[in-house]
Amino acid sequence: MAECLNVVGLARNGHRYVFLCDDDGRNKLTETLHEFVDDPELDFTESDALLVQLQIPDSSQPANPADPKNSLWM
Repeated sequence: MAECLNVVGLARNGHRYVFLCDDDGRNKLTETLHEFVDDPELDFTESDALLVQLQIPDSSQPANPADPKNSLWM
C-alpha cells in the first residue's frame, strides 16, 4: 500500500500553521501540538490542537467518502 501524507492547515488571528504527517507520525504530531500549546510565544490553544488532531484520519479505519472530515473543502 502506498504511504499517505496528511496535510492540515490552520489559520487564526493572523497566524498560519501547516502540519504534515504520515501514518507513522501521529504520535510525533501529538507531541508537537502539545509543545505548541505550551509555548507562550505562540498563539496556539488546546482547541487548536484538538482541531488539528481531528483532521488527521485514523489510518486503521477505512476512509468513508461521505464523512465531511474526508472532504478537501472544510
